Amino acid sequence: MSMKKKDLAKLTKEQLAKEQRDGLTQETLSAPNGGKKFPDYVPQLKDNLFCWGGDGKEGLTAKQKEQFEKGAGGELNWKVKWTPPKMQSVLSSSALAVNFFAYLQATKNKTANFWNTLFFNGEEFLTGKVAEASFEKKLRITGVRGTPPNLDFFISDGGNRIGIESKFTEPLDRKSKNKKPIQKAYFKTPFLDENKNKKAFELAQSINNGSYQYLDAAQLLKHWLGLMSQPKAAPKKARLIYIYHSCASGKHKEELDRFTSEAPKAGINFVPYSYNEMIERLESCYNAQDPDDTRHLEYLRERYYYTP
Repeated sequence: MSMKKKDLAKLTKEQLAKEQRDGLTQETLSAPNGGKKFPDYVPQLKDNLFCWGGDGKEGLTAKQKEQFEKGAGGELNWKVKWTPPKMQSVLSSSALAVNFFAYLQATKNKTANFWNTLFFNGEEFLTGKVAEASFEKKLRITGVRGTPPNLDFFISDGGNRIGIESKFTEPLDRKSKNKKPIQKAYFKTPFLDENKNKKAFELAQSINNGSYQYLDAAQLLKHWLGLMSQPKAAPKKARLIYIYHSCASGKHKEELDRFTSEAPKAGINFVPYSYNEMIERLESCYNAQDPDDTRHLEYLRERYYYTP
């Protein structure tokens, strides 16, 4: 089994895109009617996804496709002739999340035990049967108008909830300092009330003051506000999991370590993992005698696992 070995701190997006082409079709996507070519995009969605038998032969089941079509990210369809479907990019973070979670959602989702083992070393956080496991989950935030940020993946047993945010190359780019990402409406929510939760208020203010340039801390905080806005929500009933590709090292990792330290002080149950770690954890959950499990693990290792 091959694994990519690179100095990730020096790996550019262009080099990463070229490596992601390994094992994929070398054909590229063209705009409708033979227009502009997009060299970092594959011509068909299934060319960029792990495919398995039955309803997963295209890499997404019909239900999973429906979840993305209801999302706000433009993942599956052309918006206009010069804006291609995002998930067909070889550097798509949505494709990375789908390649990890779609097969699991379709084949391992009947009980909570699998997810508890995968994420929490068997700690019984989810109980009984899984009530929902879905992509592109919108969690509206009480008192805040507009479209909430979509969680890449969401799991619930009907009471306890896990929100998952996935990143690929996004943390390689420095964020703009031109605007405050957490608007006034968010500070009116109970969780960010200075008198009720001073540490969370201070964290939000710190984010607005530009203390996070590579980690999208504002998005993570908004996801937590969404989890806290659900019926019967309580901090002990929610976990926010952040999974990032190992190319996002350096300054992003420094900021992630700082956020991981600050989050519990603010009342946020935050758990970060690299995709390297998640692939290793997945191996311990899989049945070595199951050919689809083995193929899935090999696909993830060969495409996304990087060792220094």
